[in-house]
Amino acid sequence: MRSSSLRSRVFGIDTRGLAAFRIGMALLLLTDLWLRATDLEAHYTDLGILPLNVLQRLTDGTGFWTFHSLHGSSTFQLFMFSLAGIFALAYLFGYYTRFAAIVSWILLLSLQYRNPYVVNGGDVLLRMLLFWSIFLPLDRHWSLASRKTTTREATTVLNIASAAILLQVGLLYVMAGYFKLQGSWYDPNVLAGIFESDLYAKPLAHYLGDYPRLLSVASWMALVSELALPILIFCPYGTRGVRLFAFAWFVTFHIGIELTLTVGLFSFASCIAWILFLPSTAWDRITQFSASPTPNEEALPQRSWPETLVQAFVAVCFAFVVWVNLTSVREPWAASLRTEWVNDLSVMTGMRQKWSLFSKPLAKDGWFIGVARLANGDTVDVFRDGKAADWESYSKPQYVYRQFPNHRWRKYYCRTLTSTRVNLRNPLSHYLIRNWNETHDADQQIEAFELHFMQEIGPDEEGVERYRQRFFSDIDLSETGQT
Repeated sequence: MRSSSLRSRVFGIDTRGLAAFRIGMALLLLTDLWLRATDLEAHYTDLGILPLNVLQRLTDGTGFWTFHSLHGSSTFQLFMFSLAGIFALAYLFGYYTRFAAIVSWILLLSLQYRNPYVVNGGDVLLRMLLFWSIFLPLDRHWSLASRKTTTREATTVLNIASAAILLQVGLLYVMAGYFKLQGSWYDPNVLAGIFESDLYAKPLAHYLGDYPRLLSVASWMALVSELALPILIFCPYGTRGVRLFAFAWFVTFHIGIELTLTVGLFSFASCIAWILFLPSTAWDRITQFSASPTPNEEALPQRSWPETLVQAFVAVCFAFVVWVNLTSVREPWAASLRTEWVNDLSVMTGMRQKWSLFSKPLAKDGWFIGVARLANGDTVDVFRDGKAADWESYSKPQYVYRQFPNHRWRKYYCRTLTSTRVNLRNPLSHYLIRNWNETHDADQQIEAFELHFMQEIGPDEEGVERYRQRFFSDIDLSETGQT
């Protein structure tokens, strides 16, 4: 077997897979924009939880940049969202695809950095996949660009960019498996512990908690699959069968995650990434009734000087991504890799990543209480639709994750739990006060507000759950009347 054929099997991507990936990514970009737009004022303006002066104070000198910080108004943010939507649509339909991908990536990174405290692993994966896609021919099928040409394109694209995007996916799972080994995944009860994390767990997770043996097997299978399958998919022998199995396995795996835990866009971005691994034989089956001409079988890497320079740039970028991942490992030799310039450059370029996904149960679990004293003298909990704030109302909600409108709110609240993010608490409290006051009469305006977190500290000797009430912020508006 020729070496080029081996490389094509391992690092080549079917152009129909790239087209399907483009469509999936564009739809996810549009979905992301739509979901974020529901909290446009709350998350991205000066009237929200992170005003520009607070953002600048917290991120100064850390490599963060954002065009979305040019103005703090809702009107400007709506313009930026609309601009991103236009280029996402161009990306979807394959219209000036590479340019649309570049602008979409810049706008996505800018949007994420306008409020980095609502970003999770799914957002990081989305921006990395979008970055690598810039350097790939995404529009050879099912696009406006493909309608302008009758030339027969290669079925398989083989270049450094195709290798980089596939290896990025494999790197995600291998690093996630590594962190699980460094964490507590030797314990057969670890998945049961994660499913007890109230800030993440959905009802199905609580239900499955009654089946510890099933969860013990599932945790072992998850660990093995994250460590083994991402390596096997790059074996040049039996590649087609392994990749078909890996595709089915990980899509099912991520559906399971989505049904049990609140993880934002992570499961959807991961499933879209696995489209890239489908072999040409699978696409032959999928498109056998299509009227489009059948592409050639041979992989044709680009050989022009500009393309060579582009691919060299991609190689440097991927080497840097590997370096960034190595800085996150908990080994003595990795300490020398953790330099300030690496951290700042990884943030500036959007390549910062750490895939310690559920490596251990959440250390700080519990629920929030927002105690508000109203003008009429009542004391209410803003998290319980204004119910009286007494010790009964402080009790644990049935499903804690439902305290938050969506996963980005949950992520932001979780950020406030750490001692390094105490500066997020007062802006959050001021937003909660303002949001309440805008929807209530004069006699129900908030005059004083306290934000608390009821942290679970485990059961006592008799099995009774214990909690520690943590005080986060105290705001008195009775004298100034300001929010």
